[in-house]
Amino acid sequence: MFRKLITCITILTTTLASNTLQAKHKYPESYYQKKDCQKRGGIIEYKRHLGRIDCLTRNLAIEYDFIDEGKHYDCLGQALYYSAITGRQGVCSLIIENESYMKYLDIIQTSIKHHKLNIKLHLIKNY
Repeated sequence: MFRKLITCITILTTTLASNTLQAKHKYPESYYQKKDCQKRGGIIEYKRHLGRIDCLTRNLAIEYDFIDEGKHYDCLGQALYYSAITGRQGVCSLIIENESYMKYLDIIQTSIKHHKLNIKLHLIKNY
């Protein structure tokens, strides 16, 4: 009985936490990904042996992430990896729903410049 209670509490907590995180954004990441990737004529969620590339076009391998919550670091790392495994230009496409998050853009730009990374930045602004 105790195990069932703990399991139910865990499921409920996880569900509530997931819904709370979703509520912070106007739209989910997938909304922006689909819209932008289709506009570029790319393949959404292109499957690779170690995961999926958010959007693959003839020349680009694109990762989409919200600029807040430290996700901009994830975006940069995944774009570098996508570029390495595809031989295409890596793109970190940052979704910005609040103008106050523009402060994080400088962090990414500084990192790219300092390390001379061959990564393009693309901004999707919705604020």
